[in-house]
Amino acid sequence: MDCKNACSNNGVCRKYKCYCEPEYTGFDCSISVEEDINAGTPLHKALYYFYLAAFIGFVVGLIVVKHLIEKNKEREYMRFNDD
Repeated sequence: MDCKNACSNNGVCRKYKCYCEPEYTGFDCSISVEEDINAGTPLHKALYYFYLAAFIGFVVGLIVVKHLIEKNKEREYMRFNDD
């Protein structure tokens, strides 16, 4: 056999390269095109995680800013009422 996994019986091997049937892809024709489409590209996954992290960071940032504002108000109140 010239090709890895004999092209997973989903293609033809020529000079150490698999030529896949139309329904299959991958270097060894082991991935069904339908599965590959449903899996999403790495870029889609990266963007999803980027936006998720940005959203979580935004929410945490809002909570921190709100807390700092409350602390500042409390300090100001204590400073003016200590006299």
